[in-house]
Amino acid sequence: MKHAFRLSRARALVVALAAVFGAAAAPARAQTLSATPDTAIFQITHTTIPGTPTPTPTATPATTPTPGPTPAPLARDSFAGDISGNGRFVVIESTGDIATNRSAARNNADGNHEIFLFDYAQRRIFQLTNTTSALKDATKTAVDPTNIDVPVVNLQPSLSRDGKWVVFASNAYSDADLSASPKNFVGASHVAALKADGNTEIFIYRIPDVADIDLSQGTEARSSPLPRWRAPAPPSPASSARTTLTATRSCSSTATRGRGPAPSCN
Repeated sequence: MKHAFRLSRARALVVALAAVFGAAAAPARAQTLSATPDTAIFQITHTTIPGTPTPTPTATPATTPTPGPTPAPLARDSFAGDISGNGRFVVIESTGDIATNRSAARNNADGNHEIFLFDYAQRRIFQLTNTTSALKDATKTAVDPTNIDVPVVNLQPSLSRDGKWVVFASNAYSDADLSASPKNFVGASHVAALKADGNTEIFIYRIPDVADIDLSQGTEARSSPLPRWRAPAPPSPASSARTTLTATRSCSSTATRGRGPAPSCN
């Protein structure tokens, strides 16, 4: 049974003061912090917009040619496509020149939509596709979007959970030349094929086997040339192999992200 007692105002004041001074005299209890999630965020890509292209002079009767309007440079954006089950690999679609192992022969200075693979264990970004668009005038810059005749794109990459396969859409191929693939594709050499059938198709890239590493310790693995491309597989009636890539599905548009509607696939 519970009993309730009503204290007088004087007694209530005495009890309150005793409680305050008693709490002040008591030793302070150590504060226990509750576990919190890891909030560390790492920036993987770093893209910059290139300088504005030099305006093309417009011929006029005057002695000094008048420069034409300055074209807007291509945007440089990166999109995270997928991540492997163990968190080691991230596949990226980007118009930036973001590879850590880029060279004069293999880079994305022209701002094409390319596929990249980030390996957290190596802290490196590898460029998987290396393509160029077909230009209206090869003597002018590829950074000017008004100079692109047929865009060559590599889009919407996905990564298998085991981190062994990358699948993406691309129109970097030619039915007249089965050796042409997104590995290295020059649009100027395949203008007729691109205009005849420039649909995007589905390609698969096999990531070379790598040694397992404990990512929880933040250990950096020894650098290795990750994106090796296999030799072409023998063609079979059921499939058509282009170097290490196999086309499996067609799309009805070559529109790129940010340049038009997304492709509608069959």
